[in-house]
Amino acid sequence: MDDKTGLILDGYQLLRPLGRGGFGEVWLCRSQAIGDLRAIKLISTEDPAKAAKEHSALTRYRAAAGLDPRHLVPIEHINRNERALYYVMPLADGPEGVNPKSPSWEPLTLDAVIERRRGEDVWFSSGEIIGMISPVLLALQTLLDAGLVHGDVKPANILFFNGATRLADLGLLDDDRLSRTRAGTPVFSAPSWYRGGLPDMYSAAATLYVLLTGNHPDTMGRSAFRWPPSGEASLSPSERNAWFRLHGIVRRAVDEHVSERYLDFSAMLDAVREAPGVELLPSSLRPERAVAERKKAVWSGMARWSANQPMLHAACRRVVQWGTHHRRIMLVLGLFLLLVAIKSAIYIASPSGNEAAEVPGETSRRSERNRVFLAEILDTLKNRMPASGSHQEWGQLIAQISNRGVTDPELLQLQEGLVSSMAEFTGSLHPSGPTPENPKEAGEAFLRVFSTASEVGKWRKEAQRLAEKYGL
Repeated sequence: MDDKTGLILDGYQLLRPLGRGGFGEVWLCRSQAIGDLRAIKLISTEDPAKAAKEHSALTRYRAAAGLDPRHLVPIEHINRNERALYYVMPLADGPEGVNPKSPSWEPLTLDAVIERRRGEDVWFSSGEIIGMISPVLLALQTLLDAGLVHGDVKPANILFFNGATRLADLGLLDDDRLSRTRAGTPVFSAPSWYRGGLPDMYSAAATLYVLLTGNHPDTMGRSAFRWPPSGEASLSPSERNAWFRLHGIVRRAVDEHVSERYLDFSAMLDAVREAPGVELLPSSLRPERAVAERKKAVWSGMARWSANQPMLHAACRRVVQWGTHHRRIMLVLGLFLLLVAIKSAIYIASPSGNEAAEVPGETSRRSERNRVFLAEILDTLKNRMPASGSHQEWGQLIAQISNRGVTDPELLQLQEGLVSSMAEFTGSLHPSGPTPENPKEAGEAFLRVFSTASEVGKWRKEAQRLAEKYGL
């Protein structure tokens, strides 16, 4: 580590190094303006790949709309020069009674707290464990809501600020995508058999396991390593029950089958807070139980259905997350589908002899209505698709198609299929439609997605076949 002591960067004077990792150096620094101590991370630009990766992570971290910084380490200042990319953070807690300028001072991490407790006679209580893991789960939920993956959740990357844990180290922060490479610390990162779902969930469960037992994550699931270092006998009956319950949360979070895991970190936290000792949690750490339960119920069915199709599985998770926050739109779409189902039930239940009992001329009028309906469908599919991703426009189109009365079984099937496909597509759109920066391009993108969907393509072909049958 080069000696940079005394170097001044944007009004921050470097005092001494605090540590070094795979993506840079962390130094203690002092603000020349107000004299406060801070931590500054330096990433050398001699390795463009490392610098670009860290800069990309910082950009995502700060620009993600709606990020809640209460449980993440805030970034106060970012800049770069010809030698390094650097950013300034608040100084974490340290050893009690030790001045940060002392060479013996170092940031207080969860890893250090666990290591120190191993040398004591009493292990953490369930309430202490819940209090330390809860902010981490909330931080991960914040990143998940922004479409991000932390990538390196472990005790060493969890710092204490004013006695509360916060998730730190953004070196491996990345977008949540299927093509994302596996990275992170081996014993805490998800193994190869842990497919689908949320990569950070395995790491969070491994961290909770270490808090429960003091053992490395590679012993998870082994009964001999279930208890804290002080042994099972050191736990009271209520604490023993809490241990079983928290181990159950760990097992579910690392389950091989994605459908058995938690939908997100809010649902996992909801389970954690039900464990004995949860009354020690402040109300600010408690998510809405109703939302978590609703997600859990919907997700369990969709996850089983899509577990063997990773892309479909990821899409289902996004739909559930979006739907729980846009209940009115989902309700409207559900009513459309219910209307189609009722019409189908009425048609199926109607006597087969109704055709023969009709008054003269009714058959010809019905045939003409069917021809008009089919002509309108063909015109819609060719010329009248909405020019944007607006829910209102798509909703109006669905209503026009679903409200037409048809009796021909083939046309009825076409009507139901189109309404169902359009409703499913509309549910995947953002409520505000295309981005205001380029609405025309966004609208065209929505139409391309819709026109290439397999279900819609099937109904296009069916409409063309029926047109030939009716002579249109």
